[in-house]
Amino acid sequence: MASDLGISRQYLSAIEKGTRNPTVKLMVKMSNYFGVSEKKLFPDLFLQMNATK
Repeated sequence: MASDLGISRQYLSAIEKGTRNPTVKLMVKMSNYFGVSEKKLFPDLFLQMNATK
């Protein structure tokens, strides 16, 4: 999956663990890869964004 997305396995692992956040471009790639919306794939990121508004 990491190679399909053009990222390292370490970066993907860090995203999965929540220690790194993906770029917007990568979020779009990942949502297309899985066929779901960005909000559904990364709900915690969108909750954080809404909380700071």
